[in-house]
Amino acid sequence: MEPKKKPKHPPYWTSDADAFVQRWYREMTARQIAERLGRSEGAVKMRAGLLNLAIRRRAWTGEEDARLRRMYKDHSAAEIGAVLGRSTAGAVTRLRALHLRRFAWTPEEDVFIRKWYGRKAPRDIASQLKKTEYQVYSRAKAFGLTKLRPRWTPREERILRAEYRMRGPAYLLAKLNRSRTAIILHARILGLARTRKPRAGMRVATAARVVF
Repeated sequence: MEPKKKPKHPPYWTSDADAFVQRWYREMTARQIAERLGRSEGAVKMRAGLLNLAIRRRAWTGEEDARLRRMYKDHSAAEIGAVLGRSTAGAVTRLRALHLRRFAWTPEEDVFIRKWYGRKAPRDIASQLKKTEYQVYSRAKAFGLTKLRPRWTPREERILRAEYRMRGPAYLLAKLNRSRTAIILHARILGLARTRKPRAGMRVATAARVVF
C-alpha cells in the first residue's frame, strides 16, 4: 500500500480567499486566517503584503483593556492574546502601554536580591522568590549587580581541595552554595583536575592523562 500523501495547498489564491484576507486581516491574526483558509501563516502574511494591506491592527477597545487588566496577573500574554483574538506580540505591547507588569518586584524582593545576589546561585534566588532565572538576572542587572562575584574564602577553598577530586562539583553545590560552573572554574584555578575512571581496554598510560 502506498503511503498517503499530504494534501497540498492550492497553488493559487482565489478571489474568495483574497476577499477573506482583505476583510479580516486587520481584525484577525495571520495564524487564525491561515487556519480558516488551510494555508500557512507565512503565506497569509505574504499575500496581505501583495494586497497592500496595512499591518496595523484594530484599536484596542475599553472592554478589551478591562479584560486585559483582569487577566494579566494570572495568564501569559499568549493566553490573553488567544482569548482576545490578538497576537502574543500585540498583547505584550498593550500590557506595556498600560504599564501592567505581570512580574512586578516588591520592595521586600528587591532587598532580598540585593542581599543575596552573588552569594547564592540565581536559580536558588529564583526558587525562593518564585521567579524565573531570567527575571533574577534582569533585576540584578537593573541594580548593577551582574558583575558582583563573592570571593572564595579560605574555608571554601579547603573544602574544594579536600573533596573536589573524589566527589565532584555536583556534590559540592549545596555545601558551597555556588553554581556548578563557579566550582569547576575555581577548581581549575587551584589546579584541581579530576581523574576519570579508565574505560575497559584503555592503556594505563592513556588513562592517567584523562582529566576534566
